[in-house]
Amino acid sequence: MLGAIVIITLLSLSIGSFLNVCIYRIPRNISIVTLASFCPHCRSVLHWYELIPVVGFLLNEGKCRTCLEKISVSYPLTEILVAALGVFLFFQYELSSMFVWNFSFVLMAVTIATIDWKYLIIPNKVILIGLAIGSVLTLLLFPVRFSSNVLSSVMSSVIILLILFFGNWLFKKETIGVGDVKLAGLIGFYLGLEDFLIALWVGSLLALSYGVLMKVLKKTSFDPKLAFGSFLAVSSSVVLIFSATIHKWVETWLILLQ
Repeated sequence: MLGAIVIITLLSLSIGSFLNVCIYRIPRNISIVTLASFCPHCRSVLHWYELIPVVGFLLNEGKCRTCLEKISVSYPLTEILVAALGVFLFFQYELSSMFVWNFSFVLMAVTIATIDWKYLIIPNKVILIGLAIGSVLTLLLFPVRFSSNVLSSVMSSVIILLILFFGNWLFKKETIGVGDVKLAGLIGFYLGLEDFLIALWVGSLLALSYGVLMKVLKKTSFDPKLAFGSFLAVSSSVVLIFSATIHKWVETWLILLQ
């Protein structure tokens, strides 16, 4: 058991390091395969020991060895987050099909949430890769669910598309982006329509709470554009991981309301 946890931790840290590459390069249309890892400031190529997740950051004291510019702490934090999620899911599902399914979605959610938060975009490339991985995993692990997953994906996108049209008409400005429509399709494919609706509700509450908090703290009437995709990616991950518990809560509340 301990050996498996160590392997999952090291593997997850490495995956987290790769996600950092994706998060930086994909929005900038830089290849994530052909180019060696480099400093985001001076573009100097990193040595092998600088690529060791977390350790490389600590060895260089959070700075580039060449230009001495500070490297964002988000890099090791992403690696640690992915490792923590990997170990948590391993404790829940061990090395099972559900572990592979949930972990693959969580990795995509971390990537999308971070990119949307930093750049207010959800790249098509990430969504397409996510749907491709989801399709392959479904056919390999849960082939009977493929058609229902596709249907849930389409319906989830349609729901967000309707919200987009209604919101734009009601407020006379852009409320959510087209990227959120595509993200909804990915989430619907993995979670199913019912859990997508729960994730949408939770994500909306999170986004609304954050918007209100920012207004209070800044004491301004300015309405900043929220990275709604980030909140939706986080909420959908929570709903996916704790689906059984959430369904029990919903059933309990429905019984109490009767």
